Amino acid sequence: FPDRFFLDPFMAVTAGWVVAWSLARVEAGPRALSARRFVAAVSILTLCVLAAGGNWNFRYLGGLHQQRKLGEAVGRLLDGGFTVYAVGCTHLLAFNHADNFTPYGFFFRGVGESLQVRTSGRGYRPLRDGRMPDVILISRGTYIREQPWFEAEYTRANREDFGNQSVQVWLRTRRGSREVSRDTPAISAASP
Repeated sequence: FPDRFFLDPFMAVTAGWVVAWSLARVEAGPRALSARRFVAAVSILTLCVLAAGGNWNFRYLGGLHQQRKLGEAVGRLLDGGFTVYAVGCTHLLAFNHADNFTPYGFFFRGVGESLQVRTSGRGYRPLRDGRMPDVILISRGTYIREQPWFEAEYTRANREDFGNQSVQVWLRTRRGSREVSRDTPAISAASP
């Protein structure tokens, strides 16, 4: 995951500790060398399978360079005066040193249910000062797309550059907000 990089060193140290602990448990003797080689080989094979399998459910998200280019496109939206709400892709706002529209940038298990309780079952609406965001970027999490207002108030913009990194761009099209369309200068200037 692009946002898990800071955990990787800790996971590597923990994996190394597990292998070292396992090797230390092999008793000395004539078969010790074979047993240690076996434990080391199984540990390395297991770690390789886990490392390769960690990305099975995710599309290629591109490197930091591609993420920065999307961050620049989001920056042009922000500079154009548009409000942006990022769900599952808050790193695009971080490149611009910008806060998310609401504090809920990820919808882990239980967050949606907690919001339902807080809103008395009326559904979650990302409001700031009584207004909805002009643009919603969604990378992960379906909770927000399941809200009754979502497709009624937002239209998906087919942006290939964002789609290549599994980010959907949704534009506010309903009354009560500034009209945002594909022809809006900030949107077209953010095109590849």
